[in-house]
Amino acid sequence: MNAKLSSSSLLLTALLCLGLGSVQAQDPSVPSYINYQGSVTDSTGNPLGATNATPPLPAPINRKVIFRIYDSATGANLLWTEEQTVTISLGQFSVLLGRGIQFESEDHDDLESVFTSNDGGGPEGPQRYLGITVDDGNNILDASDVPISPRQQITTTAYSFRAGTADSVASGSSLVLNNSADYGLGYFGTGRTFNNTPIDGPVLYGLSGGALGSVTGVTQKTALRWNNNSQVGIGTSTLNNAAAATKLVVQGDSDSLQPVQLSIRGESDNYQQLLMGYNTRDNYGMISSYNGINNPSPLYLNRTGGAVILGNSTSSTNAFGGFLTPLGYRANAGYSFDGDEDTGMYRTSSDNLGFYTRNQLGMKIDHFGRMFPQNGVFAPVSFGGTSGYSFDGDSDTGMYRPIANQLSFHSNGIERMRLDASGNVGIGTTVPQAKLDVHGATVGIQISNTAETWAGITFEDFQANQTNDLQQAAIKFDSSLNDLGFFNGSLTTPKMVIQEDGKVGIGTVDPTADLHINQSSASTNGTNGMRLQNNSSNWNIYHSGAHCSFAESLDSGSTWTRRAYIASSTGAYNQQSDLRLKKNIEAVGPILDDVEKLRPVQYHFKSQEDSARKSTGFIAQEVEKIFPNLVNTGEDGMKGLSYAEFSVLAIAAVSELREEKDAQLKERDDKIADLEARLARLEAMMTAE
Repeated sequence: MNAKLSSSSLLLTALLCLGLGSVQAQDPSVPSYINYQGSVTDSTGNPLGATNATPPLPAPINRKVIFRIYDSATGANLLWTEEQTVTISLGQFSVLLGRGIQFESEDHDDLESVFTSNDGGGPEGPQRYLGITVDDGNNILDASDVPISPRQQITTTAYSFRAGTADSVASGSSLVLNNSADYGLGYFGTGRTFNNTPIDGPVLYGLSGGALGSVTGVTQKTALRWNNNSQVGIGTSTLNNAAAATKLVVQGDSDSLQPVQLSIRGESDNYQQLLMGYNTRDNYGMISSYNGINNPSPLYLNRTGGAVILGNSTSSTNAFGGFLTPLGYRANAGYSFDGDEDTGMYRTSSDNLGFYTRNQLGMKIDHFGRMFPQNGVFAPVSFGGTSGYSFDGDSDTGMYRPIANQLSFHSNGIERMRLDASGNVGIGTTVPQAKLDVHGATVGIQISNTAETWAGITFEDFQANQTNDLQQAAIKFDSSLNDLGFFNGSLTTPKMVIQEDGKVGIGTVDPTADLHINQSSASTNGTNGMRLQNNSSNWNIYHSGAHCSFAESLDSGSTWTRRAYIASSTGAYNQQSDLRLKKNIEAVGPILDDVEKLRPVQYHFKSQEDSARKSTGFIAQEVEKIFPNLVNTGEDGMKGLSYAEFSVLAIAAVSELREEKDAQLKERDDKIADLEARLARLEAMMTAE
């Protein structure tokens, strides 16, 4: 479809009226529509909606038209789309953009926002282009309808939407932003206060605060930010998280030796300044004072007097944990703790530092870095050529760092324990492989129980403990019974016990057999007792209430089927044979001849001695040729027989033999009866003669 569009086709339905008074920031009475007029022809150049006469006469038609607005003449971003049904007469049409409907899922926001948002087009506003697609007469808009090319740039008149921003605000009023009295810019002075204060100057305000910043291209940077909690941020737009309780936040990364996020400087000499900052690369804070370029000056804390207190823990009367200065020990200045002036440190002599507690010297450090306690640890001492710490009067006992990030403990000059960089502890080994790795030729770990009750090792879920949902397990020993118990959940009664005589109890604390399992219930679903598993194949041996049962699951334990059980009292082995478990039931056919083919044999297994008693049975390969259903091949490829099913075959064969013999006897009886009848007739004939 071809189209010719007039160059002055975009007009506003309402123009901004300029007066001598103040201008309203946003006038909601201005309709958000654009009047658009255009001319459309077909592929031969004839106007749509016209006859073929010369000159053409009006023949109005309706066509579906899509109007799209982009931010560039080609490609670019699609900002707005609208579908309208347009009446075309003699090729001419006129529409109000903004009064149509949404086309499929394309954006159809308020038309005003397309022109009032500045996306980098400059102070005069963003650049916008109109694209038009007309349906080809089938009243359907689809991929076969080609957009008219080129797109038409929207001229200045449409940007009157942006005239909602006033050039000036009169005294006593505010420039309203976002069409709400909660956002604005105004003058507040005598007779018009802000927060009960005559500011005598402009005030920028917002419902939740506001910001001052800069824009370079599409890059926005926040210089100053404030919120409705009277918090102010410099260099940040975020006033929560770590700054939630801070009234002033100065933010910025620094990796210099003297990090600077805040500078307080003199007016006559800008290099007279107090610098405060935090090195975000090496993680330290710093306060410095300068009286010129690279010229440090003194930094005083409470120069006119008073204690300098570092720390924040308090008691009911004094603040503890901070330094109090100055304080003299034997005419030497030092530092003590606030609330505990008898405890601190001072310079005992040139290049030497002393530490006092209760006004008594406890330890000195000399200019070589050596520590000299009055009693206890002293240093250095050498273990294997590495410096460490030993005890006064017992230099063979102490600790040292054998290599980086490891700690070793010695007694009698021998390393006894090693703590490595991952937190593993080794006793009797220098390379622990677990959180506790014990090596030794004698007892590794010994836990003594003097209370004759359960005592041992308890395991706790630390994270669960923090939510008051303590999860515990334990391995404990009862010295009164010489029992070893395993606990899980409750630490009152063990889930498993190993007695002194080696008997193991599961679900019972008093096992009476080598393995004694006390089931939690007598369920018949195979979830109790003892399980044997190989991937998804499972067998359970369990007490089903009266019998010893065998259940199988072929789906990893989701469903179970009881296959057999040993009956109580009699001990008889029973396979499941209930009609409700069977399908495809067929009578056994004639098998007597096949049964006669079976060859019973006696044999030794190859693993037996020749003197052992021989077994009686069949050879699986021979039976397989006759009755393949009675032969099973195991996982190892060896063949086995279902001997229980031979009894069924024997019964069927006996029944078949009985039927055969009954038929033979009947045939014999019939012959005898026939002979007797013939004999009777002969006797009758002879008697008659």
